[in-house]
Amino acid sequence: MAPDIDDLDEEIRGHLAISIKERIERGEDPKAARLAALKEFGNVTLTRDSIQGVWRHRWFNAAEGLVRDIRFALRALLRVKGLAATVVVTLALGIGANAESSASSAASCSARSSTATKIA
Repeated sequence: MAPDIDDLDEEIRGHLAISIKERIERGEDPKAARLAALKEFGNVTLTRDSIQGVWRHRWFNAAEGLVRDIRFALRALLRVKGLAATVVVTLALGIGANAESSASSAASCSARSSTATKIA
C-alpha cells in the first residue's frame, strides 16, 4: 500500500526545515536560508509527483494513458459529427461481418465433425 500523501508532504517539509535550520546555524539570514533551501531542493510539486509515480503500479500508468487517449479521441470525434457517424457505422459493419463469419465457420466446422462421426 502506498504511503499517504500527507506523509509525503510532511517528509518534504521536514527536509526543508532541516536544511533551513542548518543554513541559519551557519549564519545565513532566515529569508535567504529558506530561499536557498528551496532552490537546492528543487521543484517541490515535481518531486512530489515523481515520488507518487514510483508508488503507483506500471499498469495504472498505462491505464491512465489509455483513458486519456480515449477521451481525446472522443472529443475529436464529437467535433466532427459526420466523421463520428462514419466511424460508428464502419465499426458496426466490421463487427457484424466478423461475428457472421465466425458464426458461419463455427457452424460449418460442427457440420463437418458430425458428418465425420456418421461416416466412422
